[in-house]
Amino acid sequence: MLENMQDNAAVGERKAAKVRKARAAEARRAPSAASAHSEQSQARRRGGSVSADLSRFDYTPSAGVSREVNAGFAGVLSGSGQSARAQATARALSATLSRHPRFRSLLAAQLGGRHEMILAGLESGVLQKRFSERLEKFGYSATNAIDVNNAYLLHAWSIVNDAKVDGSAYAAQRSKSAAALSAGRGTAATSGAEKQEFSETMGLLLMLSAAAWNRTADPADRAALQAGSADMAQRLGMDLRGATLTRDGITSR
Repeated sequence: MLENMQDNAAVGERKAAKVRKARAAEARRAPSAASAHSEQSQARRRGGSVSADLSRFDYTPSAGVSREVNAGFAGVLSGSGQSARAQATARALSATLSRHPRFRSLLAAQLGGRHEMILAGLESGVLQKRFSERLEKFGYSATNAIDVNNAYLLHAWSIVNDAKVDGSAYAAQRSKSAAALSAGRGTAATSGAEKQEFSETMGLLLMLSAAAWNRTADPADRAALQAGSADMAQRLGMDLRGATLTRDGITSR
């Protein structure tokens, strides 16, 4: 699915010149965001049972929040600094990238490496669209923070352990999250903007790390991707190096 990710880097300069036009188009599309969110939610519910606890982590996308996420992500990934309003997930990602510079460079290379090329690639919306489509295949929603968290952990587990993840793991992981939330454990309630910031940041990280993993067979590069993915998952509260994937989802050893 990600073979043409290379195109993002090749046309980065051209996209940079179209950023203003893309922003204007995005603003015109804003009134339909709630409708798109509703359609995604309906598709997700057709893919499996969704508890009321999980539904609390749905959000309606905001174009303004997306612009902040893209700016912050581009700044962190290019090493040019964080946005003036550094979001929590961007700060966690920055800490991981600072600790694993090769991880940073491999991710940045997927979008051309330079700040303006990275930002243009993010603002094109291509990665976000592919991420949403990827999640929909498993009955997940890109506008639900718990679904996104689970999708990232499953993806990161596959990289850290160099193993495939069966499609059934997504339903199992969702059930595990629902049980934890019903028992009063797990993520605290957050605002819609915070849920969106987390979800979009993690979605971009998932797509770029997937592209980097698929494009390299170099042992050193793969080790860097494994280390960076494990570090970010650890910041989400999951030790993937000490976990197995069972019929019940990701389980600590």
